[in-house]
Amino acid sequence: MLKTKRRNKITLKAADEVERMRAAGRLVYQVLKLCHEICKPGISTVEIDRQACEVYTNAGAIGLFKNYPSSTTGVPPFPGNLCISLNDEVVHGIPSEDVIVKDGDIVSIDCGVLLDGWCGDSATTILVGNVDAKTRKLCDATRHVLDLAIQNIKPGRKWSQIARLMQNYAERSGYGVVKNFVGHGVGQELHEEPQVPNYYD
Repeated sequence: MLKTKRRNKITLKAADEVERMRAAGRLVYQVLKLCHEICKPGISTVEIDRQACEVYTNAGAIGLFKNYPSSTTGVPPFPGNLCISLNDEVVHGIPSEDVIVKDGDIVSIDCGVLLDGWCGDSATTILVGNVDAKTRKLCDATRHVLDLAIQNIKPGRKWSQIARLMQNYAERSGYGVVKNFVGHGVGQELHEEPQVPNYYD
């Protein structure tokens, strides 16, 4: 029996359910760790995708991105197991035999799995080889934005307060924040409340 309560559209999880989510998250971590190891100049993004799928399939999980959303929506289903975006692509890049990782690229990889009925979903950015100083500076700033969120999240704090810190730091550093896409909760579904924007409105 599912031991959850609904409050303001957010599905609250019991302690044992959170542990099952953590297990799915640890598997995603293993997949992303493999991606860091194999993401070298000369590899195609479809080969990264294939090897990642092998890791979570062997662990008894299924991927959450392949064929998402269902064909009933009228939107073409996503063809990859991972979202792999290079350089200035924002998100949702499609793995391809024709996209070859090169020295100096930054590669963003997003992975979602369903393990024993619970979702794990996370992304990482990989700096490949000799990344130029301007790009490294951008990546350092985005890492600091993530660290700000981790350091400041605590019970009773509104997400808008954290998002304001994130946006302010990015803009003071000379960058903007993407407003077309936001983060989200997970649980037994890939996309659950709350939505988690990286900006303050």
